[in-house]
Amino acid sequence: VLVPESRWDEVCELARQADYRQDISVSRSYTAAHDYVRSFTGSDGVVLEIHRFVCEKSLFTGDYEGPEGIFARTRPVGSGLFLPDPVDLFLTLVAHAAKHTFDLPLRSFFDGLVLSEASPLPWDRLRRRAREWTLGASLHVWQRILDLLVESPLWPRLTSTARSRVSLAAPAPAPRRLVARPGPRSSPA
Repeated sequence: VLVPESRWDEVCELARQADYRQDISVSRSYTAAHDYVRSFTGSDGVVLEIHRFVCEKSLFTGDYEGPEGIFARTRPVGSGLFLPDPVDLFLTLVAHAAKHTFDLPLRSFFDGLVLSEASPLPWDRLRRRAREWTLGASLHVWQRILDLLVESPLWPRLTSTARSRVSLAAPAPAPRRLVARPGPRSSPA
């Protein structure tokens, strides 16, 4: 869950009041020291991460609470819940992948593919915002990885396996390239 920095302590307190136990992990000491996420676990074992930034502030320069920031572009989807616009949501996946040097479980890449198919992304805006967030090169790497996945002969099997294990609201993404690859003299973002 990504929340405005100005409401982070309040939302973390709500998690505690809902009987979620705050996790203090030695393996996440860097995260704890830089204070961009807090992890909570419910009595049922469900883990809830509450972020005030997608990752360490020093990695990317995304605007969160400004008049043109992530939260200004959200849309309400429920009682006090808001969904980022598709460009911002896609870029949060890119930032998360880059933070982990693109060494992620397959489900993380699948999220990117499903999102790109669920709502056609305006690639000009995506590239422009990626540059603003200093994510241009990361977006290029992410696009290439997703292209390789959909070009793989394993893609039809991966999507059918995923559909058999979970009920997807939308059909699985069709195997197609997400974007045209840049020409020999063009830049990735």
